[in-house]
Amino acid sequence: AAVITPPDPLSQIGLALPTILLYEVSIWMARLIEKKREAAEAEAQSGSSDSDISS
Repeated sequence: AAVITPPDPLSQIGLALPTILLYEVSIWMARLIEKKREAAEAEAQSGSSDSDISS
């Protein structure tokens, strides 16, 4: 990483900002996916428990 690091601070900031932005976007996407997955699992469990009661 030291070999390809830009020499001036402005270029370093210019490369750091998109990297940080992509990192933050990935965190928000992971949270969204986990919420959807948990909701689907909860619905599947409630659906299977409803069918167990009616059987």
